[in-house]
Amino acid sequence: MTTIDDIYGGKFLKAGDLQKPVKLTIKAARVEQFPGRSEGEVRDKVVLTFNDIEKELVVNATNAARISEITNTKVIEDWVGTTIMLVKDKTKFAGNIVDTIAVMAPV
Repeated sequence: MTTIDDIYGGKFLKAGDLQKPVKLTIKAARVEQFPGRSEGEVRDKVVLTFNDIEKELVVNATNAARISEITNTKVIEDWVGTTIMLVKDKTKFAGNIVDTIAVMAPV
């Protein structure tokens, strides 16, 4: 069956893209600007590309801390070449429990 996500999925990974945990190797890390929560606000976020898939991951603060712990560095360019595991998880956002992507060390 074809879903709207298949057609309009976008270039960034979403929790719904993960049917099971997946190991990926970081190809590149860059900073990109995204709209903030208030009008006119802009926020810098880390975006990762991978050797194994086309979609990119927008890294939240929790996942950035996890990758820093896995790599033993806070320098995002030094994350390149590191293999991480992405898993579907839950988090609280705006008072609701929602799906999210969590970064883990590969097993």
